[in-house]
This record gives sequence, structure tokens and C-alpha cells, in this order.
Amino acid sequence: MKFFCIVCFFAFNPILMLGQCNYYYYVNKAEVSICDKNLEKAVEYYDSAFINLDTIPYYKDAYNAFVVSVDLQNEQKVLEFWKNLCTLGIDSAFMYESSTFNSLSEKVFWGNLVLDIKKYKSPKLEYLSELQKIMDMDQSVRMWCKLKGPDIYKLCTDTIRNVDSINYQNLLNFRRKNGAFLENVCVKGIPGETPIYYLILEHNAQWKRLWAADFLIQDIKNTKFHPLFYSKLMDYYINTHTPESSDLYFGTNYHAIVKGRLFIFPPSESIEKRINNRRKSICLESMEDYHKKLKFQFFNPHKYYFIYGALFGTLDVDEEVSVILFDKWQNAEIKKD
Repeated sequence: MKFFCIVCFFAFNPILMLGQCNYYYYVNKAEVSICDKNLEKAVEYYDSAFINLDTIPYYKDAYNAFVVSVDLQNEQKVLEFWKNLCTLGIDSAFMYESSTFNSLSEKVFWGNLVLDIKKYKSPKLEYLSELQKIMDMDQSVRMWCKLKGPDIYKLCTDTIRNVDSINYQNLLNFRRKNGAFLENVCVKGIPGETPIYYLILEHNAQWKRLWAADFLIQDIKNTKFHPLFYSKLMDYYINTHTPESSDLYFGTNYHAIVKGRLFIFPPSESIEKRINNRRKSICLESMEDYHKKLKFQFFNPHKYYFIYGALFGTLDVDEEVSVILFDKWQNAEIKKD
């Protein structure tokens, strides 16, 4: 009955109209342009996405725009996009380790960039601390169960399920108190990192409990919750509990990374069309664009961040299993051009 309700929600509710997807549309165009090495066009698309915004909604987008401007040596845009990045609360350690940031050290405005890091306020520490307490509870019970043996979900089923339920309720209470989740705070100023709130939502979903899809949809509309996370949560729920219906949804599981090797499994044309319709309904790009960006990021790590870590699909398997998978998936492996 719960699964039927999900289907009804997506089938009959026009979730997001095209006008509400403008931000995500232009950011996707910018990211695809980067993959195509058309950086000038990427800047134009970022400008279209950021227009009339007081702050950039997602840290990875502000960071990618800044990197593009650096690669183009467009000083006007470097300064403009740097300000955007600083207002979100950057991680100074990460930036000093970034080859992109350090490539500017010979520029005359270098001193101003460094001062900007210190000028803007750090992420809301109290906000982050409250979320971290929920995450600490999530991890501590799992670490405690590992002391009993490797199969923690078999050994501690009821304990973990109860803790995940409490954590989920605490997360909902946190959102009621603070409003929509702040992605830039929850990734601690590191682009592409998976925010704390996503992990809590995912752990709740594994127990066949629906998470609050209604407010997350509203947050997508208001650019407060990235649709990539929504797509992964929905796919995780359905693939875990009703795998026979998994091809109906958002297509986040048509790739895998094993031992540093990337595999992509394109669905049939008819299934891909259905998936793309679903993706479009929550402002996501087509699967073709998604896989294009996934490949680019995989082969160009730590440069641009299009896909969050939670969606990368890295499988943790032993050597014996990996050999079997490599043989089985040899035609699906993606090689660097």
C-alpha cells in the first residue's frame, strides 16, 4: 500500500513545472559544457543560473563556477564567483590544498582572496553541531555492533532499527526548528561531500519506512534540497524493498565502481525514456547527461564536482568477487578516452 501511494504521488501530482527548474536546468547546461570543454559557455550558463540570487543554493555549483573562471583566467569572474563561494563558508584547509586556488598565488589580487576567507563567517557551528550529534548516534551504535561481529544488521537488527527511527524523528524536529537543510553547512565547505542529513534519511529508508517526500519536493522547488539526493533516496528505497519496480524510477543504479574501474549499464530505450520522464519531473538532467558528467568526474577527480559522493556507486567487494564481476561486466567497462 505504501509503494502504491508513492506511485500515485508521482503519477498524478505535477511535482515541479519547468519554470521551477530553471536553476537546475542552467547548472546542468554549465556542467555539460565543462565536459565538452566549452568553458566560456559554462560561465554564461552559471550566470543564468545565479541571476537574482542572494546566495548560491549549492556549494558544489559555486565551487565549479569559480574553477571555470580560474581555468579561463577571467579575473572579473574569478572575483565574482569567489565572493559567491566565500558567502557559503568555505573550508580554508580544503582551499589551500586546492591546485585551482593555489594557481592564483601569483595574481595581484591574491591577498584579497586570502582576506576574504577570514572575513566571511564560518558555517553555523551550532547548527552543524546539532546535526553531528544525530550522526554520532547513528555511527556509534553501528561501531558498537561491529564489536560483536561483521554482520551488524543480523546481530543488532532491533537496536539499529530503533536508533535509526529516533534519529529520523530528531532530524524532522531539527528541520521544523531550523527550516530547510543548509547544504553548504552540512558538507563543511568541501564540494561533492555527502551531507549528514542525507545519511540519516537513507538509514531510515532501509527499514521500509517512507521519509517525508512532501517537504523534500518543496525544498527542491525552493533550491534547498538537491534533486540528486532525492533520486538516490527513492531508488534506494525501491531497490531495497520492491526491486521488481526499480526500472520505473530515477536511474541512479545503472553504474558501478569496483576497484577503481567504472562500469555503466545502459537501460533499454523504452526504460530510459520512462526514467528520463521521472527525472525531468524533479528537475534532473537526462540519463545521458548524468552518465556523461559521471564519466568526466571519474576520470578527472578533484577538479570539478558534479555528482555527490553518495551517488558514485562504489562497491566494496573482495578480490574473488571483483574478478567475477570484471569478467561478467567486461562489455560495460568505461575506458578513458
